[in-house]
Amino acid sequence: VGAIVVGGDLAKSKNLIISISVLGEVERPVTRAGAQIGDKIVISALPGLSAFGLDRLRNGVVDELSSHHRRPVVEYAKAITFAAIGATSMCDISDSLISELNHIADSSKVCMEINLAKLNIPVLSNFLHGGEDHVFLATLPPDCATPPDCFELGFVVKGAGVKVDGELLLHQGFDHF
Repeated sequence: VGAIVVGGDLAKSKNLIISISVLGEVERPVTRAGAQIGDKIVISALPGLSAFGLDRLRNGVVDELSSHHRRPVVEYAKAITFAAIGATSMCDISDSLISELNHIADSSKVCMEINLAKLNIPVLSNFLHGGEDHVFLATLPPDCATPPDCFELGFVVKGAGVKVDGELLLHQGFDHF
């Protein structure tokens, strides 16, 4: 039909899915391209619950845990807080934490260095590579306080890519197909 697909909502389903786009303007956009060396890396919640819920659904279990995949909660207030306190870059992590860290690293021409030692992560693969969590990932200037109920993951450093506990990790995000 001559249309060009430029991104978003590329998924496979047995059901009809209707998507709506809204256009608008912002005073100070926070893009993926603003991360600065020395910034701290923060997230609004721990990802991985959607991947865990999807695993449960695939095993025929429909419960409160599987609802994290079926009905994700998007905490827009935390994204607004990140922007208000001076986030230098930000995005949601719908495709996976590693995927979105790589997007910010590539766009900002920096390395995202993650230290997981402080966090109690039950299923590391879901945390790093699961998708559809819709929590927010941001970089904040080093003198900004991390908002309550958010988590510090590490720092922006010179270089390229994403290092987790010293190991360079390649993009292994959610694959829609």
